[in-house]
Amino acid sequence: MVFMFKRKLIAGAVALTTMLVGPAVAQDMVRAENLVSHELISESRALVPGETHWIALRQTIEPDWHTYWENAGDAGGPTRVEWTSDTPISISPIHWPTPKIIPYQGLISHAYEDEALLLMQVALPEDVAASSVTLNADIDYLVCADICIPGSGTASLTLPIAPASAPSEDAPTLQTARALMPGPVPFEVALEDDQLTLSGRGVRADRIAALRFLPSIPQVLDHNVSQPLSLQNGFASLQLTPKNGTLIPEDLSGLLLVTEQIEAGSTQTLSQGFTIALGGSDYSNGGAPLPLPPEQIVAPGIDWSGIGLAIGFAFLGGLILNLMPCVFPILSIKAMAIAQTAGQHGRAERSKAYAFLSGVLLSFAFLAALFLGLRASGAALGWGFQFQSPAFVAAMAALFFALSLNMLGLFEIRSHLEGSGDGLTRKDGASGSFFTGALATVAATPCTAPFMGAALGFAITQPAAIAFAIIMALGLGFAAPMTALGLSKRFSALLPRPGGWMVTLRRWLSLPLLATVAWLAWVLWLQTGSGGLAILLVGLIAIGLALALVGRGTQGSARMAGAVIALLLGVGVSWAATTQVPTPAETESDHTSWSSERVATLQAEGRSVFIDFTAAWCITCKVNEAAVIDTDAFRSLMAEHDAELLVADWTVQDPKITKVLEQFGRAGVPLYLVYTPESADPQILPQVLTLDAVHEALATSRSS
Repeated sequence: MVFMFKRKLIAGAVALTTMLVGPAVAQDMVRAENLVSHELISESRALVPGETHWIALRQTIEPDWHTYWENAGDAGGPTRVEWTSDTPISISPIHWPTPKIIPYQGLISHAYEDEALLLMQVALPEDVAASSVTLNADIDYLVCADICIPGSGTASLTLPIAPASAPSEDAPTLQTARALMPGPVPFEVALEDDQLTLSGRGVRADRIAALRFLPSIPQVLDHNVSQPLSLQNGFASLQLTPKNGTLIPEDLSGLLLVTEQIEAGSTQTLSQGFTIALGGSDYSNGGAPLPLPPEQIVAPGIDWSGIGLAIGFAFLGGLILNLMPCVFPILSIKAMAIAQTAGQHGRAERSKAYAFLSGVLLSFAFLAALFLGLRASGAALGWGFQFQSPAFVAAMAALFFALSLNMLGLFEIRSHLEGSGDGLTRKDGASGSFFTGALATVAATPCTAPFMGAALGFAITQPAAIAFAIIMALGLGFAAPMTALGLSKRFSALLPRPGGWMVTLRRWLSLPLLATVAWLAWVLWLQTGSGGLAILLVGLIAIGLALALVGRGTQGSARMAGAVIALLLGVGVSWAATTQVPTPAETESDHTSWSSERVATLQAEGRSVFIDFTAAWCITCKVNEAAVIDTDAFRSLMAEHDAELLVADWTVQDPKITKVLEQFGRAGVPLYLVYTPESADPQILPQVLTLDAVHEALATSRSS
């Protein structure tokens, strides 16, 4: 409350000064965000339930400006942080680093220049159910030079929750800051008649050059009055001058700055900070975990309206996912099966519809559990993560190749057959419908439909149970059309009657399956180079020969042997492909790769930036690239607006790209961003990209 009141007074002073000194100075004064930037960093890559971890709010301060310690001194105000979190978590008060003493026209300030690391400790309850935690900091601060400017800002930090963790890339920075933190005093302290006396083995009269005590609360001492030092017989005494003649409270805590002389006759000194409590108890623990419960952060109540909207978006996205090109080859198989029984509506047809629904939902449940479990263990994953594995891509290519050979009639997987019409109808059983649903789920994961990206992006920020429910809503929407077609007599009656046309259609439907094999082979080539591609092609030929033994004319033992050989070949090809790596020549690209440094450089040059977050296995990405990004019209737009295209390729796992996707609420690709030269916050374009959307974003960037 006191700080907010001081901020209002300072803001009024700034406004008055603005009118006096003119608009040129005012323009600099009111942009405090240009003088101080804030970032939350962590010493650990993940948070472990029941353990204490260190984080820090890093303030980067422009030269000649400063922010303040918890007791700012004669003027100023400390940085204040208010926290919110999506998960129950405890956060300690700020562990303040040792400040500088800055005199200015008869006033003394306790402040930070250039950079300040405000350390805090966080702890999760042992029974936390979430897979990650997001901390949001609302920051109020004062930045001063010859004038003072109140400012506010925000910072956020998302960390996975895992059973174990490892040091992060910022760990050395935080460890150094912790080592420099003030610790408990190594001597006895007494206060009597405003005289602070230190005694004990820690007091070396021959080495102490200066002492200064800084109280942790303001308006106690007169900071502009010297603190005379007396050294004798192993005792060091400081004379403190109370503010306005008031008494110094006996339970006062604060920081003691000790300047020690390193060498006799040398002017070089060593400053150390010690935290003391005059009431007799240590104010600080010197960097160890807090012995007392830190300040509590209570997670906000569950936003059921937001969750309901996310579930609705997920269901709608699942419906639209049926129209995406990645799903068509598999759903064509199911469509054939339904067409074989068109007009019929009995128990068998309903059983197959429920089997398809079960195959989809169980597969979505497995993928959701695997995805959320790996993220909880600290892995940086996004939706469709399995396609970042060369082994999985090779296995899928082998499976789709086998399915295409089946559609071409090279071999048949015998099941219960019933004659109908001219005998061309072969009715697959419930097991076939279940397998089709499972395979359709796996094939759908490289695609992103409208509404789906926002729903999944919201899901990964929620506790595991809510995230699981949202992903299952996506699966339910995905399964709904085919399930309704199988259950509804009215809908299935609209399909044409079985007949000779189905043989021809079956042959034609093998083409999208073979096209999928070619696409997966291309993805594998990007991941492993020509070595992995060669292994896959040889393996596919061998699988084809093995499946030929499963054909109609072979004996039962030969057919079984052919099936086993084909399965073993598929496993062997998947394993062998992972041993290959692309050569440098194969990894060269004709575009500029994304990096945050490259974005900053282009913005500094006054140019706009279009970033394409993509992956070779992402069908939606490839459709957008063919329809928009790889066109002359797009290139003309980029040249017209002096913008550069940067590509963030997520074909193989890249934690930096994953972090950016999470930052913008996305669980996977595609993501399209347009940065202007002036703004650090980009425009987010639709996942189904259009040239008009790109034109509008670039035109807005130019006009701004």
